[in-house]
Amino acid sequence: MEPFKNLLVGLDTSKLDATLIEYASFLVDHSSAEKVQFVNIVRNLNVPSDVKKEFPNIVASAIQDRKDKIKEAVKANFKPKKKVKVTYLVKQGQAPMLLDIANKSQTDLIIIGQKKNFGWYRSNYNATGPTSQL
Repeated sequence: MEPFKNLLVGLDTSKLDATLIEYASFLVDHSSAEKVQFVNIVRNLNVPSDVKKEFPNIVASAIQDRKDKIKEAVKANFKPKKKVKVTYLVKQGQAPMLLDIANKSQTDLIIIGQKKNFGWYRSNYNATGPTSQL
């Protein structure tokens, strides 16, 4: 098994985030991790054009608010004993973008949560590439 140097943690600002962040902290302490990227995919925001005209920064503001929430959750729950590089990414799109982000950032391990049935996860994540999944 190859060492995990780059971890990607998929967050959605739910209660499950604290568990995922704490687990990432555990993995950092028990692996050769050097970098942890916390990622949130915001569903496409269909803001009517007249609202965008009146509030031109509404989408950027929503994304920044989400990033602030994620940073707050990480600050409260990510407490590894060793020092690693931590980055945050909030993008607008759909959940499968997580795989594109993982490939571009050369992620070794993706950490995501599961709240419902396994249908989408099994069909889309398990057979998609060389990245390990926990």
